[in-house]
Amino acid sequence: MATITYTVTVASGTTQYGTGNRFYINGELAPVLYLQEGNTYIFDQSDSSNAVGGVHQIAFSTNPNNDPAATYTTGVTSTGTPGNAGAQTTFNVAPVRTTGAPLLFYYCTNHSGMGNTA
Repeated sequence: MATITYTVTVASGTTQYGTGNRFYINGELAPVLYLQEGNTYIFDQSDSSNAVGGVHQIAFSTNPNNDPAATYTTGVTSTGTPGNAGAQTTFNVAPVRTTGAPLLFYYCTNHSGMGNTA
């Protein structure tokens, strides 16, 4: 069991959803994230780019591309406001021996097309 921190920034980029503001994870444009069950992931959203053009809160869903109807919240906690010091989302991925985690996608709660598969 490990704790991994990702730095989240927002900038223009082109993905399978077109061109616009996109999440960059550790400097990489909307990468596929491989989250291991049992680990804790911290998505640090304190960079000011997370508040440019609106608040870009990272979240998780069982459907791709900003589908709040399928939001996945098990083990997910957000604190602070993106773009401000201390803003982060923590995801404690459920171990296989309990409920397990389904195939997930990360997205922006306010803007479509910013994320990818997690």
